[in-house]
Amino acid sequence: MKFWKKDYMMPEEFSFDGDCLIGPDKDGGTAKVTITPIIGTAFSRTADSSSWNGVFEFKDRDGRIHKINISASDLLGGGLAAVRQLVDNGLGLCPGMEKTLVKYLQCCHPVTRLLRVLNSGWVDNMLVFVLPNQVFGQTLGETIAYEPEQNSKTVRSITSLGSLAGWQENIAALTRGNSILLNCILLAFTGPLLKILGLDGGGFHIYGNSSRGKTTALQVAASVWGCGSDPAIDSVNSFAQRWNSTANALEAIAAVHSDLLTALDELGTYNGTDLGIDVYTLAGGQGKSTLTSSRKIRQVRTWRGNILSNGEKSMRQAIEESGRTVKAGQMLRIIDIRIEEIFPFLPEEMSAADFANHLKQMCSTYYGTAGPAFIQGLVECLADYPEDNTALLRATLEQYAKELTPENAHPEQARAFRRFAALRIAGELAVDFGVLPLSADDVTDAVIHFRDLWLRENQSIGDADRALLKLQSFLIRNHSALPSIGDIDARTSNARAFRNPQNNWFLFTDEQLMDATGGCNIKDVVRELRHKKLLVVHEAGRLKVKQKLASAGDRWLRFYGVHANILNADLDGEETETAKVNPTEDTDFGDELGCAV
Repeated sequence: MKFWKKDYMMPEEFSFDGDCLIGPDKDGGTAKVTITPIIGTAFSRTADSSSWNGVFEFKDRDGRIHKINISASDLLGGGLAAVRQLVDNGLGLCPGMEKTLVKYLQCCHPVTRLLRVLNSGWVDNMLVFVLPNQVFGQTLGETIAYEPEQNSKTVRSITSLGSLAGWQENIAALTRGNSILLNCILLAFTGPLLKILGLDGGGFHIYGNSSRGKTTALQVAASVWGCGSDPAIDSVNSFAQRWNSTANALEAIAAVHSDLLTALDELGTYNGTDLGIDVYTLAGGQGKSTLTSSRKIRQVRTWRGNILSNGEKSMRQAIEESGRTVKAGQMLRIIDIRIEEIFPFLPEEMSAADFANHLKQMCSTYYGTAGPAFIQGLVECLADYPEDNTALLRATLEQYAKELTPENAHPEQARAFRRFAALRIAGELAVDFGVLPLSADDVTDAVIHFRDLWLRENQSIGDADRALLKLQSFLIRNHSALPSIGDIDARTSNARAFRNPQNNWFLFTDEQLMDATGGCNIKDVVRELRHKKLLVVHEAGRLKVKQKLASAGDRWLRFYGVHANILNADLDGEETETAKVNPTEDTDFGDELGCAV
């Protein structure tokens, strides 16, 4: 049987002689173009009818069949990019026939059309979910072609081994009583719900001392979707990956794992330039814009990021140690969970080490069945009344988030409680679908424990709150060294702030206040100072006070005035009581600080 089909439409001037492609030569005759066969089988496009590709099948020199997608634009300008791609994959090209091969590729016009999907997960405007080897839902007559990036590092890991019953018995059932492990599984199930629930991308970072089972927990989560082997030992096949990847590689991993789970092991191996930016990128779901060799903007990667990370340090600590300022948004996108014990409940006659090794082995033996079963249940659940059921799930999310929110919670924490609520919904659905062999009560108890671990370390995490703590720390360390307003040598350009010893004030320009608070938004900082009655305000509608500065020729300038009570204020409390500011009142502030005007 020939490699090409009987009804294959051969472009004019070309033919096959056995396995060899024959085409025109420069002298008007014919010559061999390739010594291995190649045919065009389809055109593929994205959902918006753009980014057209030709789909070509060919044999390499060893007789193996390859299917390659070649961008229509790569066939322009000589088409060498397309030729390199084919030759690199084993096409037998005859010397000097590059241009003739490109002409053949350009003249192939197969009738088959494919809807090309670049990422795993939900297809836009369709109730269809795509995995590398499976498509769930009604495609409405479209033929789906999953076409991830060439040489994708993790596509091969999205596969299955063993049965769902084997995964349930040997992995999932062992998470009862071990809430960290169970929450990692719940997070894996949350990926397909991000779009349905209207949630932003994000996830969790579990951290604590070494040898606590953090990597094992990551493997348990990875086993929901693919190979659960240890990423430090089997990085080629493991669904989980290590943090020691370039920013571009992290984007590629996240894109392949869209609507699934991006599992990243050992934050301490991160060797990028800006962890905070990479956290925003992974959670935000959009990569950086880059240019092609022809100086055109390359298509930007997009995804919905559902992230599980681990390490010995918290995400906050890792960002701060790199010299960056931590933002509340970062900490609410990937939530730090400090863990002391991952295996509080052990099977009889098993030590924690034995249990961890057993789970590792099981994650390499039973994997990749629970996720597809969950998707099948979810698609069937939504199929009949997608709008009504989506609305019901979103209402349940808000209800659970409210139930999980303590009375004294900070408003900025609302996003985090919705993420915990999503874990609960994912778990209850997995139980209802018969995928998770536990009860709804097991799920609820585990999520509440997970939330409590976070609250223990995060009673208040607002940017403005942290900025005030930084400002307080700055003033405690430096108040005695700050120049007074009467110092003729102290200018706004060389001073970090000023003191008004007579009125118990510290005075800041915008730039000085920004530096003292770690670069936070000045409006938020000033608003919080005023809320805590630490901001000096004299004129209605103005947040700055007028002050003469000796180094400016005793001209009146405007500053943010901060009351000296900040030095002893309890900034963790709801509100700080301060004495009423009186600009004419004599105080001993100057003597206390050992300075004079």
